[in-house]
Amino acid sequence: PYSFIQDVGFIELIVHAFPSYTIKSRPYYCSLINKLHAEKKVMLLEKLKKTDHVSLTSDCWSSINGESYITVTSHFISDVGTFDSYVLTTREFPTNHSAENLSTFFTAVSKTWFIEDKIERIVTDNARNVTNAVTLSGNKLFRCAAHTLNLCANDSLKSDSIVNIL
Repeated sequence: PYSFIQDVGFIELIVHAFPSYTIKSRPYYCSLINKLHAEKKVMLLEKLKKTDHVSLTSDCWSSINGESYITVTSHFISDVGTFDSYVLTTREFPTNHSAENLSTFFTAVSKTWFIEDKIERIVTDNARNVTNAVTLSGNKLFRCAAHTLNLCANDSLKSDSIVNIL
């Protein structure tokens, strides 16, 4: 929230760290951030328009307060040959994490960014609801190799024979 700009602790920090800086109003920073976001979104839409193939990664998590969030990140080779990755969305996901709800979300994100016909794969963890959501959305799934390796390592460490070897 932009209200932190008015917090006494934040003001004291800025005065101490940057004595010559004048803190502007909350509406100023709100307007600035919204303008920067709009400019970056237009830039990313142009980049995505110029590429034929996009892969997505996605993950869900919960905050310390129990609020659920989801992020979708795009990965593609740009028209100038660079490997680009951009977060398309990070938002609260207060609804049930069912495959149907997640599938609807993935579809909405792909339509928002005009990439629905460009998605090669969606990389996720191994959660059944998420893998089913990818399939329901009509996309191809690729399970995250690092996540799978981590699951294998953790399971093997629980084995009595491995504990004795270590």
